[in-house]
Amino acid sequence: MDLRQATGDLVGITTSGTLESGESLLYDHDAIVREAGEAIHANYQSLPDLGGLLEHPFTMAELRSLHEAVIGKRLLTDTFRRRMEPLLEVHHEADGSPAMRSDGGRPAQLYVHRSKPSGLAIGAGGFHVPHGEPPRPRSGSR
Repeated sequence: MDLRQATGDLVGITTSGTLESGESLLYDHDAIVREAGEAIHANYQSLPDLGGLLEHPFTMAELRSLHEAVIGKRLLTDTFRRRMEPLLEVHHEADGSPAMRSDGGRPAQLYVHRSKPSGLAIGAGGFHVPHGEPPRPRSGSR
């Protein structure tokens, strides 16, 4: 759904999934919102921008800022970079060189989302291995 076409009023929710006003939602919707918030927080702690909120290409600092906003706390720069870099692809210029962006400071490497790993599907809880036969051990392994 394209949110630019949505109508209605946005209401604030807390990190625990309750309305900022303190009002309760109907039926079990408080629990639904809380569980959705927990799933989003868990995904944004381990996988890069599953919601696709950043436009390509983006810098690692932009990605970290987004994740900090979603999670609601500061993240260690080096730890975040080590966790996310293997899950991203370096964006390249037309001549094949790595693309960089400079907004007056030190140039920053540009990234794009890596293609989804084959055999995996992204769901509400993150990456899931499809059901079927269990993986076979590689030859030579125990």
